[in-house]
Amino acid sequence: MNVRYSGLDAARAFFLIIGVALHSIQPFAHDYVWRVTHVSAIDNAWLLIEFVRDFRMYGFFMISGFFFSMLYEKRGGVDYIIKDRILRVLIPLVVIGSSVNILAAVISDSNFYNTELNFKFFWEADWLGHLWFISNLIVYYMLSYILFKFFDMNFQFSKSVLNMAIIYFLFLPLSSLVFRFFIFKFLEHDRILFLDFGMFVKYISYYFFGAIVWFRRDVLFVYLNGKMAASGALIYAALQILMLIITNKYGVAIIDSLSTSFLTISIISLFNVLYKKTGSLVSKLVDSSYTIYLFHQPFIIIYFYFWGLYIMINPVAHYLMVFFGVTTVSYMIHIMIRKSVYLKFMINGVVNRP
Repeated sequence: MNVRYSGLDAARAFFLIIGVALHSIQPFAHDYVWRVTHVSAIDNAWLLIEFVRDFRMYGFFMISGFFFSMLYEKRGGVDYIIKDRILRVLIPLVVIGSSVNILAAVISDSNFYNTELNFKFFWEADWLGHLWFISNLIVYYMLSYILFKFFDMNFQFSKSVLNMAIIYFLFLPLSSLVFRFFIFKFLEHDRILFLDFGMFVKYISYYFFGAIVWFRRDVLFVYLNGKMAASGALIYAALQILMLIITNKYGVAIIDSLSTSFLTISIISLFNVLYKKTGSLVSKLVDSSYTIYLFHQPFIIIYFYFWGLYIMINPVAHYLMVFFGVTTVSYMIHIMIRKSVYLKFMINGVVNRP
């Protein structure tokens, strides 16, 4: 019997679409250095940015690992999946990365980003931009191949809800923090060719937790309910308040890292409760979210470079215009791509099989 994990599908799509909202507000967030900056600012834009960063990619990679293992088990093993999954992400990385992403990088703010098409530009992955998540997935998939090829995955990961809770709420955030500290301390440049090492180690434990927990998904879904959605959000809020009290920077870093795990599982639980079955609108967003995310950041940068920087309206209204405008245009491109076998291959890495 094929089980449809509609809640996880919807959550993964949400994590991508909320990324469009995140990047759309950054030109108006003067507390941050980004690729383009508008003269108008949105007060407290950093609140949205930091909140979204506290859960978005942790949840995305955890669900990605879960679905990788699901496909591994259901569609004939790892040899098929590694070709299918890597092709699905590698082709868009090459096509988008070598076209609109380079254009967006070249016209970005040269005070912070390298905008010259030289050896450093490619070696230090200045062309990569928002596509770093694809690079992560490619390497995670390769590591999954090794793990599934040479180790028996039908082991008893943990039948205990308590043990799984300890792994998720303590081991994952703390290991992520330790990995990041190691990389930033010992690497002069954390981005080489197509891989952002900082981002790679930041999320690797969440991806592999998702990949392994598939084999104990009965225990996982004990968590993903309304009580977890509410309690996770409350604990996250309490930890954020605690961060305002603590002055030690290491204590703040540890609590901040712990809080992300609670917020992430809270939001995934919420989607699992709300979307047992996806309606037509949600299904369209799930289907189009990958394409929308691929195109959104270059479109935002191109818009501001040629037009947006000269438009002086209320910054909140401008932000909403950018978010909905870029999402709509990217969605229209998705509709066009669906009609072409060639474009589906070039942009989504989809190969039509008999």
